Amino acid sequence: MAFKVSWKLSLLAISIFLFDALLKMYVHCFVTPMNFSYFPYGGVGIFHEFGVEFVITHVINKGAMWGLFANYQFLLVSIRIFIIAALGYYLYIRQMSDYRRVCLVMILAGAVGNVFDCIIYGHVIDMFCFIFWGYIYPVFNIADAAIFCGILMMLLETARSKTVASSLK
Repeated sequence: MAFKVSWKLSLLAISIFLFDALLKMYVHCFVTPMNFSYFPYGGVGIFHEFGVEFVITHVINKGAMWGLFANYQFLLVSIRIFIIAALGYYLYIRQMSDYRRVCLVMILAGAVGNVFDCIIYGHVIDMFCFIFWGYIYPVFNIADAAIFCGILMMLLETARSKTVASSLK
């Protein structure tokens, strides 16, 4: 991997991690943790237009997505660290396109951000709450968004390359 590409990927990973960590620190210090009895209005309302609401709130997530396996925090952190190490090793040794590297770096930076939370706070801090015409979307953070976007970008690239390959036959 060329130095220029490596430098840009490092900058992307550090940016995602720092933005995520700083926002979580702000929410941890200045937004009262949400009480589920009045979900989701425990935070700061950002906008409410056309049936869509966006609230910055403070949700403590001790499990994986949607709080699954919250009673197995040590196991979850151990599995996450193993996956981060494996993904980092794969990213380092495997030849792949720069686009694929960007996707994997986004996933890796998000995963590191959430593990960092577990180590520092004892849980992951989620803060973005969207309500679309009455449907409350699961609360998430920047690390979760980076992981989701990285996976989505990889899936779209795979689907596009399969479409192009099938049209060439």
